[in-house]
Amino acid sequence: MSLQSEKPAGTIGDAPWWANPDSHLRRVDQRLAERKEGAPKLKRPDPDLFVCRLGADSPWVTYRPALRVRLRNGRPDPAKVDPSLFAIEQIAERTLFTAELHGNETDMGAISDALRPVLDGQRWLRLGRGGAPVEVVTTEWAGHRKPADVHDCAYLTLTSDLLLRDDRLRWLTSLDASALAQIPGWLEGVEVTPVAQDSAPVHGFNGTARLWRQPAAAIRRGSVYFVNGDRVADLAREAAEGRWLGERTHEGFGRFRLDAVLPGVTTDRASIRHEPDVINAPDEPDERIAARTRSWFEAHKGLAAPGESSEPRPSLSQWLDLVSDLNRNDRDALLSRRNPNTAGKQSWKFDQARAVLDEIQKVPVREQPAHARMFVRWLRAEMRRRIS
Repeated sequence: MSLQSEKPAGTIGDAPWWANPDSHLRRVDQRLAERKEGAPKLKRPDPDLFVCRLGADSPWVTYRPALRVRLRNGRPDPAKVDPSLFAIEQIAERTLFTAELHGNETDMGAISDALRPVLDGQRWLRLGRGGAPVEVVTTEWAGHRKPADVHDCAYLTLTSDLLLRDDRLRWLTSLDASALAQIPGWLEGVEVTPVAQDSAPVHGFNGTARLWRQPAAAIRRGSVYFVNGDRVADLAREAAEGRWLGERTHEGFGRFRLDAVLPGVTTDRASIRHEPDVINAPDEPDERIAARTRSWFEAHKGLAAPGESSEPRPSLSQWLDLVSDLNRNDRDALLSRRNPNTAGKQSWKFDQARAVLDEIQKVPVREQPAHARMFVRWLRAEMRRRIS
């Protein structure tokens, strides 16, 4: 929630809106979050942007998981007889998750014995409606968490969406001091003041009924509240023991953490210098990638003009297929196009196309999908301009 950016100003020119430099993501402090006089208008945080860190002493960095959109033909609405085309989102391959299993020592021992082939990597788990295979990479017994070092006041940050209803069973989309104090299990004597909060829709799937769940509204992860009182340290112990807030806590909702000072977010490994108002920390190198791929495009504009000569060259759909293959970490994505062995890929022998493939090959593997995606954007914009 603290990572926001200013709304873009209007621009004049032939460049599409996404080609213009974006304002840097930045951390907003409490004064800006409360929309005091003089604060700039900020965009809502991206719904697919997360923050994480690899160790207690490591800096917080942003992370955007790869999601793939697939088209399916079926009956998403059981009331309709005729099938229809609908889109679903899928988590990309090689995405890593962390799962925590809680229970008493006897039950956890029985579970680990029953799942031994899965935990040892000898078998896969099949999850989701389609039964996608999931591999367990590593496991370890977790120790007891230490409560946060807080005393009479702290910042409470929701690390997952919070599901909470009012006395009329309506989903709450914002919290005040009285609403949060009515959460079952909330400690008396702990006062709450909202700092920054937002709402988010929650969708789900019932594996037993094989139907979609009714959507719910939640307090969005990343919302921040200032808590103070004599029992703030007890609240920290509840967080360390995994006693979360709201409904469906067994599904991961309602998790929170306490901090004496709100942590900053940056990709720089150096120490962060805290300014009184704002920390300007660019988190995604989109500008660098856009500039580099723009130079590729300027040097090989012939790729956007297939009608100027009879020599075949890759179509826009073939470029999009390349981006899709790179997103799912296909190791042969570039090799199969640099050395085509099918009739459909002969167009990749075009000199300018091979030159772009060589440029993508020089980029680190982790950055290849982003470079290919941005180059295709430049290419598609030029094709549309020529058609119009």
